[in-house]
Amino acid sequence: MISRREKLQLFNKLRGAGHAEADLALLEDVNPRHPKLTRFARDPKRYADEILYALLDECNEGDIVDHRIYLEKLNENIDDTSADDEQGPEGGSSNTLTGEEQGPADGSSNTSAGEEQIPDDGSSNTSTGEETPEGENQQESEQPDTADPGEDSKKK
Repeated sequence: MISRREKLQLFNKLRGAGHAEADLALLEDVNPRHPKLTRFARDPKRYADEILYALLDECNEGDIVDHRIYLEKLNENIDDTSADDEQGPEGGSSNTLTGEEQGPADGSSNTSAGEEQIPDDGSSNTSTGEETPEGENQQESEQPDTADPGEDSKKK
């Protein structure tokens, strides 16, 4: 157990909201029954200081730094892999379709140019002027078909 003074020195040295997710993951690993884990998980960046302070009771500085570096490298590898996937398959062919296209058999969505995303519940976002799959312009269908009140009085 480190003294309160040493703990505060380490806390100030390691402090930073950019490491909140990594610190939370480490805290979950070392103490899965920590009483504040659910609160911390709601918004890790908001509770970054509290997460780090609680973590200093469980781990030493080296463990925390090592875990942060490990997760940072892991995230970089994931980013590199996804960047390679976005370049498409070798040979110049592309899996990206435009215009009308059929969805994947497993029900997942495949984003591509010219395609509008529609939520799974069947609702659509009617606040935009984009076209629906039926070809109707949402913005035009939302406008009421009423004339100017001044015109009605002139007709009577």
